[in-house]
Amino acid sequence: MTPNGKLDKGALPPSDGARSASTQSYVPPRNEVEHVIADIWRAVLGVDEVGAHDNFFDLGGHSLLLSQVHHKLFEAFGGEVQILELFQYPTVSALAEHLSRRHGAESALALSEQRGATRKKSSSRQRLRRGRLAAETRDPV
Repeated sequence: MTPNGKLDKGALPPSDGARSASTQSYVPPRNEVEHVIADIWRAVLGVDEVGAHDNFFDLGGHSLLLSQVHHKLFEAFGGEVQILELFQYPTVSALAEHLSRRHGAESALALSEQRGATRKKSSSRQRLRRGRLAAETRDPV
């Protein structure tokens, strides 16, 4: 503790990103929605693994990190996630079930992936067109 009675974070041992012994045993994500949520949490929290029954806040998450998670989930599921839902459903499985039931997350995820593939194709076509235009301006026929 600091002289002001607050937690001295500098005096704590460094975190190795490993699962705490006090948390539940690891249960891997069981479907695509859980995998997406777990991958996002893993990246934002900087932990080695996130299981289906892991709680965001128990893994070291807080409201500021939750806004990063919200943004990434918003992109992954096409804007179908409200930040309040992240507080109401703090485990991977609970959030995945809620999103699947309420928003059709499987279909939103598929649509988001479809949009991403379409954007990649569109970008490729645009680069190809720019290349052709540049070649035409360099070598007039």
